Amino acid sequence: MATTPKMRAATQTSAEQALVLAARFGAVEQTVCKRRDRDTVHERSHTPHRLQTTLTPAQEAVAVVLRTTLLVPLDDLLAVVGGFVNPEVPRFGLDRCLRRHGVGNLRDLHPQVPTDNGKKFTDRLFGLRKRAATGKHEFDQLCADLGIDHPLAPPQHSQTNGIPLGDALASPAGQRVKRCNGRIEQVLQSHHFRSGEELETTLHR
Repeated sequence: MATTPKMRAATQTSAEQALVLAARFGAVEQTVCKRRDRDTVHERSHTPHRLQTTLTPAQEAVAVVLRTTLLVPLDDLLAVVGGFVNPEVPRFGLDRCLRRHGVGNLRDLHPQVPTDNGKKFTDRLFGLRKRAATGKHEFDQLCADLGIDHPLAPPQHSQTNGIPLGDALASPAGQRVKRCNGRIEQVLQSHHFRSGEELETTLHR
């Protein structure tokens, strides 16, 4: 029920029973009881007193490095970020941060090792015939143990070999990203921060 300040004042000062006042004003008895306990006739703000905290740019950088280094699901990362970076970060805020930085899909972060079809890498080729890789090759098993995907280049297309690792990591931008991530990881491993402000100051410096 939408009430006016005059009606609220009457509710607070009246000696009538709450049930009678509720019937008069078309309200429920519980609402009338709440009105009587208040010391003002004005409506209270419905805006939450504590807004959900978002991550600062420096904290986002830490979250991204933790994601790409630890390779953990969102809820596990939330426990780490909430425990050591920003205790008030909401789950949806962390999820949006990861997606914005292109690390939202955990499956895409697992390393890949594209190789050719040589016998040292696969049992895909047998003589002049092609067949599906069995996954039992020693190199395949090693990659599986290390959590590394092992895609194979198409036969007789050697120009595609090494593009994901070679060009991406050898580019100036790729080298800068590697150095930046390595430096942030080193700072996280070698420092103990007493507050989020101290962490942010250190990262900016």
